[in-house]
Amino acid sequence: MVFGGYNESQIVGGADGLFNMPLAKEELNPTMFWGVEAQGFLYGGNMIYDPETEPPLLAVIDSGTTLCNVPYKIYDGLMMNIAKKLKHDPAVSFICTREEDTETLGPCFFNNTRCVDITSKLEPMRFIFGGVVYEIKIDAFLKDISSGGTMNEAPPPP
Repeated sequence: MVFGGYNESQIVGGADGLFNMPLAKEELNPTMFWGVEAQGFLYGGNMIYDPETEPPLLAVIDSGTTLCNVPYKIYDGLMMNIAKKLKHDPAVSFICTREEDTETLGPCFFNNTRCVDITSKLEPMRFIFGGVVYEIKIDAFLKDISSGGTMNEAPPPP
């Protein structure tokens, strides 16, 4: 979102790197939040939510929130792709739970594994908005931080 101007040096591709995404229409966004039409999701080269076969989703834009709420299909696809990528790596402990009643995928987490030890092993995530693919590299958001705000040197105790 741009208010009053922008600094081209802070934008990948300069001014040509700016894209316009209109708010999602009322059918998808009845509350008219700051939402745009999300069209697809990829993990690495694997299409998890295909815009060719799946309906658009509402993506609410909120730069002050670290919460990411995604449809189950995307969560399941992402976690299964991460598990497949890391299953033969003895240095990584990636654990996924299953819901007792339904056997659906529950919470997944890295156990006694430092972020710095896995960021190079994971693929980037890609979101498709307005026909444009936006990539987020894992090391851009996955960091080992202590409660004091400094980088951790070792994994937390069990």
